[in-house]
Amino acid sequence: MGLKKITSKKLENGDTFATRIEDKKSKYCGQYLIFICFKDEFWLNYWPKNWYDESHSTLFRIKITTNKTIPTTKEEIDRLEYVISKAECVEMAYFPFMSRMTYEELVESRSFQELHPDEYGYLNEYLNDIYYSRKDIVPNFEYLGNFDVEKPKNEFISFGCDTHISIFPRIIADTLKHYDDYNKREDKSHYSQEEVEENHKAAKEFLELQIKIDNYIRGLTDKEKKNFQPKYISGWGTGLYDCDVALDTKAEYLEVYDVKKSVPDIMNQVLPRVKDFIKDQYDGPIAWMVLADLQMKRKKLDKRLRDTALDCIEIDLSYWQGNEQYEERKKELYRLKKRLENSKIVRKKPKKKESSKSD
Repeated sequence: MGLKKITSKKLENGDTFATRIEDKKSKYCGQYLIFICFKDEFWLNYWPKNWYDESHSTLFRIKITTNKTIPTTKEEIDRLEYVISKAECVEMAYFPFMSRMTYEELVESRSFQELHPDEYGYLNEYLNDIYYSRKDIVPNFEYLGNFDVEKPKNEFISFGCDTHISIFPRIIADTLKHYDDYNKREDKSHYSQEEVEENHKAAKEFLELQIKIDNYIRGLTDKEKKNFQPKYISGWGTGLYDCDVALDTKAEYLEVYDVKKSVPDIMNQVLPRVKDFIKDQYDGPIAWMVLADLQMKRKKLDKRLRDTALDCIEIDLSYWQGNEQYEERKKELYRLKKRLENSKIVRKKPKKKESSKSD
């Protein structure tokens, strides 16, 4: 019943499922993840219809058990810990912008949700947008029933439906990583003092930049807006990793990277994860450069990726033409270019010839 129900459109708010963690290498092996369907009418009506595709995905909050027993009552489920799916800097709370409002008006229009940042200044999110298709290998889900469980304390729900996105084949691994990274604070890029300060600094700079751009666009006439083509800005700085596309590409790469994997294995696993970036005119060059940089640092750079990244350097710079930070961007990318050109590339091993049998 569980497997059939979870991939149907008939799920209701509060429908709850359990799946056992089977990975014997995991320290959580034998424990259960509890999936609680989220279909809050307010938020489903608040988000624009094209931001959430209910026909191919379902929103869940997820809990984890502390033992190898499935909870069967509301009280038992309430006692379990929610898994944080995302920790966002409080400065980023009111994205996306809507040009019909000033930033101040935007904040006021969304005042119905109070912000409760944690001690590190992060807003904790708990929703997971899980995609599936008939071809997906869905874990063995057991339907527990429909429960009106308590909501996470101090939860932040993104105004832009910017939830963590996963697919069924990897949702268990994703959830356990989030639990270690966010609940247990093991992600040093989020929770070390130095990184916390750097993350908030970058978020503030990005916010200020977006407000300037937004105010400028709102000051244009309708005709000017129609013809407006902003100078290309990749993010909050001129560095290769000074933008969300680069950081997201890096995160996806690190998810699949294993020193024991071959170059084709790594690329075959990471490319589907960043395909939306790669297909984009502006994001594509950034994604390719980041992948080349990451492979180069791990001595797994092949000729095809290197050559693609070298081409992308010039493409990216063409988008920066006319920007006051063009020269800084050029210096950054030309340093990357020099490293790529001087880097050793991984050669394909020739196939062994079969030895001919002697008569």
